[in-house]
Amino acid sequence: MPIDSSTDSSTNEYTTLPRHVMDFLKSIDTDETILVVTDFGKGNFSHGALFSELSEFLLMETHHMKVRVGGNSYRFAGELIYNLLEHKMSNCRRFEFFRTGVEEDADSDDNWIQKICEVATVRFMRDYKFDIASDFIRYVDKYDIRGSGAGMNYEAKTVTVYDYGKSMMGAESVVVVPSMMSDDEPNGPLKDGTNVQRINPELGLRGSMAVLWVRNEQSGFLHDGEFSRFNDSDKGTWAIADVMMVKGYEDVLPATHALYGDATSNLAPNQRRLFKDAGLVCHHLIRSYEEVDEERREYLKLRESIREKTENGESMGDELLTTE
Repeated sequence: MPIDSSTDSSTNEYTTLPRHVMDFLKSIDTDETILVVTDFGKGNFSHGALFSELSEFLLMETHHMKVRVGGNSYRFAGELIYNLLEHKMSNCRRFEFFRTGVEEDADSDDNWIQKICEVATVRFMRDYKFDIASDFIRYVDKYDIRGSGAGMNYEAKTVTVYDYGKSMMGAESVVVVPSMMSDDEPNGPLKDGTNVQRINPELGLRGSMAVLWVRNEQSGFLHDGEFSRFNDSDKGTWAIADVMMVKGYEDVLPATHALYGDATSNLAPNQRRLFKDAGLVCHHLIRSYEEVDEERREYLKLRESIREKTENGESMGDELLTTE
């Protein structure tokens, strides 16, 4: 059945959500549409009203399309889940949430994750099996901006070295990774007897958090013959979920559309490339590509200026806020 692409009088209550976004969502609200929604990362805190209205609009004004959210957009996923439960909606299987695993919510007092599983579709990354040598995981590895030079599997007592001495590649912006400082040859055992091995170079993996998570490894670095943990490899599931939502995986069909928000996020260029590779019809939550690109150029220019001041011993002040 064709969908009326014009917004009706009920949308007048949305004062922050742009009219062009509402028109876009109405125009694609068909049974064939699978929409991926991404957020602004930490920029969500500056757009609280927008995402609150977007959540309300998706729940109350759309009726046919599948809506996917999760992965790195876990902030908006939480907003949408809260709103869905608040409305006490009973059959919302068309809303799909992509998360790491049930255990991450085990401390919740009201067991909200169980409640949302009863009314919506929740896909946990821990329920899927991933082949480290598959094209899917190789793509995720290049998509993921978080990485480490080494990963420790405590069960196997093995440290795997990824691209020793090299930084992560694939994102336009600089990604900070822990140094692989070591006085040791990274092929021999560590002081505690842990074996050190190099990843098979034919796999071409860089040691992103996603790869470490699939291999059950904890991220970290080598120093003076010892392994030191750094960060949390569970964050790799965010990248896996992002790619799964867009490209599909096993019982998850590929998406058809994307409603996205990016600005100064380090993930933005990789995310755009993912949408392009998958051939999605894309729409921005606030601005055009050109406006966002200009903002990003200004941000990078500012960051370069601050870097030069820092190298010259000048004070940075509050000129730059970290976004991811």
